[in-house]
Amino acid sequence: MSAPDENPENEGESGNKHEDAETTLSSSVVILPPEAIREAAERGQPVRVSIQALYSGPLPPPIVLREYEQIVPGLPNVLIDEFRAETKHRRALQRVGQYGGLGVAIISIIAGGFFGWLAGDWRLTLAITVPVCGAVGIAQLVEFWLKLK
Repeated sequence: MSAPDENPENEGESGNKHEDAETTLSSSVVILPPEAIREAAERGQPVRVSIQALYSGPLPPPIVLREYEQIVPGLPNVLIDEFRAETKHRRALQRVGQYGGLGVAIISIIAGGFFGWLAGDWRLTLAITVPVCGAVGIAQLVEFWLKLK
């Protein structure tokens, strides 16, 4: 078993010559300089290397899709088809919501106008139309803002 200051994983803590070259990204991520890894290899000490890849988005990156293809032939096509179907479905629901909001606004304008005409008071038209159209307008703005994030 090696002493703590001979272990390349502990070099930043032990204060040896590689401490200045060490870069710490967070408390759990330490990047060792290539010299420290070479020296550990020359001394025959094992070096543990951990690689982590992160991606975001609806589909994995192409290299992962190729690996999926090797494991389950045709799986990348299934994933891409599902992504396309989900996108089409989501856009259809958004259109329904937008047309529904427009329909509610138009109906409130017509109803407000009709009841205002029946009562002979234009303020009744505003009392019915403004809150409904305002709520629909705010809902549309919130949806727009959420798309931007």
